[in-house]
Amino acid sequence: MTEPSRLQMLAQFLEQNPGDAFARYGLAMEYSKAGQTEQALAEFKKLLELHPDYTNGYFMAAQTLERNGRTAEAKKMLETPARMCSFLTRHCPLKMKV
Repeated sequence: MTEPSRLQMLAQFLEQNPGDAFARYGLAMEYSKAGQTEQALAEFKKLLELHPDYTNGYFMAAQTLERNGRTAEAKKMLETPARMCSFLTRHCPLKMKV
């Protein structure tokens, strides 16, 4: 019997723990790495609906979009974390161009 893939293990884990942000992020990343863009984006969307403060989700969803030539959508994806962090802009040494 073969061992389940990471993708399968994460999907099984999420069946038992649908609100687990880290597992959902991991599943989205696995889909992205496998070139399954729409599945990855669906998982990122679900992640961000459940955990809107999970900023890496926005960044990695934007990267997935950009890799697939969807630059306008990628930029729009980055608007939310930029707004979330707007209170830091005066104190943040990094300036994010969106």
